[in-house]
Amino acid sequence: MIPLAIIGSVMIGVILLLFANRKINNRSCILVLNLRNEMAEQEIFGILNHDVERYVVKSKTVNAAGMELTAELCTKNANTAFVNRIYGVPGVENATLVSYNGEYMS
Repeated sequence: MIPLAIIGSVMIGVILLLFANRKINNRSCILVLNLRNEMAEQEIFGILNHDVERYVVKSKTVNAAGMELTAELCTKNANTAFVNRIYGVPGVENATLVSYNGEYMS
């Protein structure tokens, strides 16, 4: 029984060391866009499909002035140049990229 406890403790210790020393690469961001039309929205989705690892649309608000689109995304190698291309799309009024770790301050 004691050898089993020792072996189990060593294995758990090794696993803890591996996870404690593992560098977590947090590249999650929130992209907030103000758009004038749906054509711009479609072009932006094309850019996102090509330039980010994954994205999820969190909210979309449409009113008479245009629309606001908010998406959570994970960048490739912390590259943010795609935001400049998004801003250059006709119909994009504002493009904001904010680092996001999943927590909100209260």
